[in-house]
Amino acid sequence: MKYRKNTQLRKAVGTSFSYNSGTMISGAADLYRATRSKVYLEDGKKLSDASFQYFAKLGSQVPAHYTYASDGFNNWFNGVLLRGFFQISPVFDKAGHYMDSFQQNLDYGYAHFLRSGLLPPDLLGGWHIDKDKNNLEGMFMFTYAAQYAMLSQYQIEK
Repeated sequence: MKYRKNTQLRKAVGTSFSYNSGTMISGAADLYRATRSKVYLEDGKKLSDASFQYFAKLGSQVPAHYTYASDGFNNWFNGVLLRGFFQISPVFDKAGHYMDSFQQNLDYGYAHFLRSGLLPPDLLGGWHIDKDKNNLEGMFMFTYAAQYAMLSQYQIEK
């Protein structure tokens, strides 16, 4: 079986997901660590900047906070993006600013919407007014826990 033989992929098509960007940022960081080739570092920096600009929307829900999509699987996908920022942060200081936006959102959700030890899917918007629409998935709660762990490690290593 040949995968995409003769398919010229010259432009982005389809939906952009933070998961894909986070994975590629992590890969660039790993390749740079392994090879010290600046091309991987520069690719990782450019993708970090472009991803933050694309996925983080300043002030759309709460002033001075960056909103990330939280519908569908986006909370989990955003955790992968944060991991990419975390992995490139030792060689790209600006990634720390991007990571701060995740910390700020977790802190906001914790301060305003923590209920029975759980955070809502939308950290800045809170719980849905219709209680039947507040179903939580464990994977998203685990994503928040993983984000707290990464952000804590980042602060310790800083």
